[in-house]
Amino acid sequence: MSSRMRDEWLIFGGGPTVKEYKDQILRYIELNDPVVVGTNWMPKWIMPEYHVIVNRKNYARYKKNLRGIKVGASKIKNLDIYLDIDNKYPAKRGYFKMGDKIKMAGATVGMYALAFAIQEGAKLISMVGFDGFKDPQKTHWYRTEQNWKRCQWQQQCTKDILKNVSKLFPIKILTPTVFEEYYEGF
Repeated sequence: MSSRMRDEWLIFGGGPTVKEYKDQILRYIELNDPVVVGTNWMPKWIMPEYHVIVNRKNYARYKKNLRGIKVGASKIKNLDIYLDIDNKYPAKRGYFKMGDKIKMAGATVGMYALAFAIQEGAKLISMVGFDGFKDPQKTHWYRTEQNWKRCQWQQQCTKDILKNVSKLFPIKILTPTVFEEYYEGF
């Protein structure tokens, strides 16, 4: 079925719960048939229909492992779709907006995936691996070097974005998260 014909989109974040809830995630996909959107590293057990990339260095590092239609927010060569946003991937003070209603400050790749799902017509957005940052030693399901202060800043940005976007679109997070108001579980 075409992604434009399905209302629900499932976005993968990088939180450790992606690994911990593998069986529940796969069952959810099997039962609900959402459009699956990957961000950054994706586990080998899932094949996203779209894969959002925002960082040239990361793209160069793992482009051979990417599966699905490649979507980008910056002018990275050889992507299939570029997001229709008003500026490039933001630095610390950056933000992007889509139309008059969606403005996202300090966006992360997960928030770009959220914007992409909205741009493509999602009616319901479900998320997994949007754990937030509780433990400086477990920021992602894959190995990464993350500055704890930056993680906390990203978490606040994500919280603000979810609050604003949820006024316009239903959002639910299926895996445990610090963003409790959106947590619904499986």
